[in-house]
Amino acid sequence: MKEKILNIEIRLLIVKYGYKDILEALSKTKGTSIDEIESSIASLQKKSAMRKPTRKKSVMEVAEDVISGAEHYTSLHKLAIKYRNKEFLPQLKDVKRFLERSGIESNKLKSRVDSTKKVFEFLKGLSKHELESLLTEIPENGESAFSALANEIISGQPGK
Repeated sequence: MKEKILNIEIRLLIVKYGYKDILEALSKTKGTSIDEIESSIASLQKKSAMRKPTRKKSVMEVAEDVISGAEHYTSLHKLAIKYRNKEFLPQLKDVKRFLERSGIESNKLKSRVDSTKKVFEFLKGLSKHELESLLTEIPENGESAFSALANEIISGQPGK
């Protein structure tokens, strides 16, 4: 906020007095030449232009960072896709339960996306057989646990 106000005030000064007069006043106040001030401004502009806005990585990007080069990449990649689509560990509570059963602390996790790295670091250490059994436990039709339960209640038949 402070920076925004400063930028507005500087722009107003430039509009009111002109860029050259502002530079001259700065050079007198600071006791340096106008060239030094202009080079400082150019340097600051260059640095701010180089800064890239940061964004959070997606689930797939985080998972790929962890599993790239893994021995069982194909199985891990399939799990990553299912994780992204919320077919594998669809809710944060499922992720926490899975990690806790695996002996990994999950108290500080705030979202599924934030937990992706921990989940796939653990999965990377599993055998091909364990990964395949996880994949077979996930319903192929993408049916969530809630919809499966709802279907069982409606149909009156367990496991349908």
